[in-house]
Amino acid sequence: MFGYDKLKLVMSLDDIEVINEDVFIRKEVRDELVGLSYKQTDPFSLTIKIDYRQEEVVIEFTGKVLMSDYHNLIRLSNISSCIENINALGVIVIKSYLTSDVVKCDITNDYDYVNVRRLSEYIECNLSGNKKYVPRNLANGNFVVDKNVVTNQCKKRLTIYNKFAEMNMAKNRSFLHRYYGGENPFVHKCCRFELNLNSKQQIRSSLHVSDTKLITLLLAAQSVNPIYEFLSEILCEDVVSKEVTNTVED
Repeated sequence: MFGYDKLKLVMSLDDIEVINEDVFIRKEVRDELVGLSYKQTDPFSLTIKIDYRQEEVVIEFTGKVLMSDYHNLIRLSNISSCIENINALGVIVIKSYLTSDVVKCDITNDYDYVNVRRLSEYIECNLSGNKKYVPRNLANGNFVVDKNVVTNQCKKRLTIYNKFAEMNMAKNRSFLHRYYGGENPFVHKCCRFELNLNSKQQIRSSLHVSDTKLITLLLAAQSVNPIYEFLSEILCEDVVSKEVTNTVED
C-alpha cells in the first residue's frame, strides 16, 4: 500500500466556485477575462489555474496540504481532509473532486531503512544491463533513476532520499514547528521512495488502471506496488527476489 505526495487534478469549471478573485492573477484577451491563476508555497504548495474558454480547472498540491497528518501521505482515507484544507484558504471551494482526472502524481512510500546512501549504491551496482535506465547521484544526496526515453509520455523517475534529513532543512522548520511542535515525524521512516509519473499514459500503465480518475487512483493504491515493479524492471532478477523485496514491500 502506498500514498501520494503530489497530485495534479483537472476538473470541470462547474466543480469549483471562486471565493476571492482578488488573490488571483488575471489573464485577459481584449478585455475578456479568459483565465485566473493562483500560487502559494506556504504552508503547502498549491497551484490553481482556471481556463474559462476551456471551462476547466487545474489544481496541483503536495502532501503538506494534510498539515499535521502529512507523514501519512495522501490516501483514500484522508483525501477529504486535503480538499477541506484547500477550501479553508478562502480562495475557491472545490465542490466535486473524486471524478477529476489525475494528469500527474508522485507515488510515495517511506521505509524504515536508515542508510540511504548505502542502499542507493547497492541499487546502482546491481542495475540490469539495459541502458534504458540512467542512475544519478544528485548534489543534495538524492539518488535518481530515470527511464531514458525521448517522449514525455513515457518518462518515469524513481527518487530515493532521506526524508528525515530533508524535513530538518531550514525550509521545513516552520512547517515542523507549526504542525508537529518542532518534532520530525519521519524519524522512524526516513527512507523515501518516490516514483514520479508525469502523464496519463504512465499513470495507467504503472497502476494497471483503465482510467485516471482520482477515485480510481486512490483505490489502486491499496492493491498494487508500482515502486516494486519499477525496481523489478531496472534490477537484476536475483537481486529483486533476494534483497529488494524486504526493503520495498509492506
